[in-house]
Amino acid sequence: MQNSHIFRSAKSINEELSILPDAALRIGLFIHNTDVSQDEWLNPLAAYLKSRGFVTIGITTPASSGKCDLSEAEFQCILELNEIPKLNGIDIFIISDMDCRSAIFPATSRILGCCHGLEPYPGEKPMPYIDLGATLDGWLCSFPIPDKSRHLIDEFWSGFLNQNLSTRASNIFSIIPMGYPRMTVLTEAIKHSPFSTPDSILYAPVASWHVQEWGGKRIKEYGKEIIRTLLAEFPDMNVIFRPYRHDLEIPEVKEICACFAAEKRFILDATPGRAETFSRTAVAVSDFSRIAKSFSFSTLRLAVNFQPWREKEQKITNWPGGVSVYDFETLVAAIKDGIKNADAWKNKIRQNRDALVMPFENAFEEIAEILPDFHKGKTRPEWVNIKRAEPGQLNNDIELINKIQKLPDDGKPYLSACAFVYSNPESKLLLAYAFHTGLAYLSKSHIIFYYYIDKIASRLMNKKFNTIYYHEIDPDEVRTLYQEALNEMKIAHNIEGAKWVEKLLASFNKDFPVQQV
Repeated sequence: MQNSHIFRSAKSINEELSILPDAALRIGLFIHNTDVSQDEWLNPLAAYLKSRGFVTIGITTPASSGKCDLSEAEFQCILELNEIPKLNGIDIFIISDMDCRSAIFPATSRILGCCHGLEPYPGEKPMPYIDLGATLDGWLCSFPIPDKSRHLIDEFWSGFLNQNLSTRASNIFSIIPMGYPRMTVLTEAIKHSPFSTPDSILYAPVASWHVQEWGGKRIKEYGKEIIRTLLAEFPDMNVIFRPYRHDLEIPEVKEICACFAAEKRFILDATPGRAETFSRTAVAVSDFSRIAKSFSFSTLRLAVNFQPWREKEQKITNWPGGVSVYDFETLVAAIKDGIKNADAWKNKIRQNRDALVMPFENAFEEIAEILPDFHKGKTRPEWVNIKRAEPGQLNNDIELINKIQKLPDDGKPYLSACAFVYSNPESKLLLAYAFHTGLAYLSKSHIIFYYYIDKIASRLMNKKFNTIYYHEIDPDEVRTLYQEALNEMKIAHNIEGAKWVEKLLASFNKDFPVQQV
């Protein structure tokens, strides 16, 4: 029988768990960040694990309580974040990777994170998600990892992550290919949907706080026009508007809802789950949001990434779950094609899905099956197991930069930020390189990632940053960091290192010439 009592301190739940038999594994399902409705799969997973004999503890925080549902867990907790490290009776936490930095989890527990959005196979390059290796013991990814990619990942990340900067006791971080559990829930719900024929088009923009290249804030510029176009061009269809949950109260969303309040075919979807909306949607329209992938691969129906702010020579480009388009005329044509040729799109998307993501039908069973081994710190051959390095085993700054230089340009800003934060946060050279790559390959509206880099850079540069946007970075500050790193190399009589820094500084000056006064 489900425990109706809510525990509000680590001490009280610790005492309750301490009287349970030692044989049962205690699984904590934790949600603090409610942006992407992780309870959609965590709550059914709690029910399944409970049926398999695991002890399940649903843990929310004052920020998430009431905004998510973990009622299927046997025990219920609402805990302040500073209570989480005091939990000593939980063997494994299962969380979204969006929550891996929300709390400091107990060193005695094992932390298993799941990718918060569906990720297809990323190709023959090291995955850019390994910053999670500092905060997780294992990460469930949704794509297969071929042998040749396994070799590349191991080669790249060897000597990259500093064990001293990790919050985890074990020095092994495991990447675990596993079917995406949200799709397990969605596809089952869609099978039993009362909507035998889709009657709607979905418009689901990315979160407003994302940078503009990914669609963030573009809802203000294009949201009304997109909805108005869909209503006019598809008079037999409803138009479902699904903003991110935390965007429901922003002025732009309220204005859109007010604008179309009298339109009977306009539907605001404010529900936490996606299943009902997906089941009745013929074609989904998004921008860069992962919801497009989840929709397309769950329903086998077309998803359109619409980016009217981009100028492209081609009017339409393909991606595995559908197409990307850049003007309103092509958007309408693409949706009509998705409706008219639904069977052809179904076959095409199924082939892509089978090639790019792990089988997901039995994801819950597979998670339950690995938990005992994961708890004991055992790894499996199909996992990619990365060893976090002791400080003496780390690559030096030049070796790290050399590794990153060999990769495609679009990954360099992220990886250089990771190198600074998770390998050597005392390095002015790595910070200079992180700023350099961001300024070179990203727009000024991008943030320089979220992982504590603002605090570290503030200390290293003696300058206050809150969230670092590239438009805040003066090229002269990057030059100063490079010059200070060069001076350190010369003082240490590191001739080869000094040559490298001189090359990097010369490259930066070429990209960002010194302004003449």
